[in-house]
Amino acid sequence: MKPLPKIISYFTKDTPYEWQAEGLKKSCEFHSLEHEISAINHSGSWEMNCIYKPIYILEMLQKHKKDVLWIDCDAVIENRPKWVGAFESDIALRVSPYCENNHPSKIFSGTLFCNYTAKCADILKIWAENCLKEIANPKRTEEVWDQIILRDAIRNFSTELQVGLLPIEYLKIDGHPIHSRECQDAYIVQHQASRMFKKWVNASS
Repeated sequence: MKPLPKIISYFTKDTPYEWQAEGLKKSCEFHSLEHEISAINHSGSWEMNCIYKPIYILEMLQKHKKDVLWIDCDAVIENRPKWVGAFESDIALRVSPYCENNHPSKIFSGTLFCNYTAKCADILKIWAENCLKEIANPKRTEEVWDQIILRDAIRNFSTELQVGLLPIEYLKIDGHPIHSRECQDAYIVQHQASRMFKKWVNASS
């Protein structure tokens, strides 16, 4: 059994996400979890800040040469995570059993395991490229959601990619009625601060 992956995340400097990230950092320290939580400059919009995610994850894989576990900076570690079989995959994420395959929230990228493999690096590169293409598309009429682009990239990956399914304990959404009912003792709780801070970040651009 391999050790737990290194936890990684980033936050945008001089925004409310900075103190959210402090909560994640303190929870990692409390549970003695190896982590790196970085500060980045504001890229001009909430969307641009978000789509840096695949680039950052790839940079961390290449820097540390080991498996990593991305966690959105507005989450906290409620209980020390346990090793799960999904960590044998190239990439592992939470998939909603309740949403249709094309639903925007079919997959969640708030917690994302990335193995130090060539195939994981490849899917991260494709994810990053497609995020940049979509945000530059002059015909788009909706916000760019990195999780939708990741969903489509995984579906269209040209070679065999081992995709693991993370249990709900790795991504419990605070206040979500189904998650509250099905998961009592989560490892990671996501607070989805974007619902509060997205307009603030965009207005400060």
